[in-house]
Amino acid sequence: MLLKRRQARLEKLRAQGAADVAALLAGPEAVVVQRDLHEPPVSESGRRRPATAARVRVAGLDGRKLIDVTIRLVGPRAKWVPESAVEKSDGVARIRPVLRGKRLIAWAEEELSGLRELDPEGGYPGARDAEPWGTLLLDREIDPGYLERRSARRASSPSVMVRLLAQQWRGQLDPVTRELVPCVAPGSPDRTALLLRRIAESAR
Repeated sequence: MLLKRRQARLEKLRAQGAADVAALLAGPEAVVVQRDLHEPPVSESGRRRPATAARVRVAGLDGRKLIDVTIRLVGPRAKWVPESAVEKSDGVARIRPVLRGKRLIAWAEEELSGLRELDPEGGYPGARDAEPWGTLLLDREIDPGYLERRSARRASSPSVMVRLLAQQWRGQLDPVTRELVPCVAPGSPDRTALLLRRIAESAR
C-alpha cells in the first residue's frame, strides 16, 4: 500500500517534470555543460594527488558538440598532464563566447561550481541561482499549487541541474525502502541533451 502510494505521487512529479523540460527546450537558448577532472594515479602511500587538468565539454540541446577543451590546472613541470591541455587563459577565452548569454544545464552543481573555479570572472550562475529540478516530494501529498510555483521558478532559472529530475523521471523505486534508485550520469553533454529530449517527448 505504501509503495503504491509513493508510485502515485511519483507519477504526478514525473508528468510535471516532463512538461517543464518540454518548456525548457522550447524556451531561451540553453546549452549543456560538463566538467571532468583529470586525476593522476594515487601515490605509493595511497594519497590522492590533486587534479592536473579539467576537461570542459559543451553541447547544444540538439546534441551538437560546441566545444571540447582540456585546461591545465598545474605548472609546466607537473606530471600526468594530458598532452592536449591548454593554458587556463586560452581555455577560458574559448569557453566564454560559447556560454555567454545562455542558460546553463548541468547534471549536478559540481559542473557549475567547477566552471566558476576555472573562470571566477565569467559571471556564471551560482548555486543559489539554480533550481535543482526534481526535488523529491514522495513523503507527503503533493500540492498542485506548489508544482505550479516550482514550474514558474524553473522557467526563470538561469541554470538547471537535472540529476534529480532524471532520477525522478526514471522512476525506479526500491521495493524495500521505497526510495528512488540513483540514476547513472549520461557521461557526456550530448547524451544529457538526448536524455532531456526523451523526457520532453514523454510529456506528449
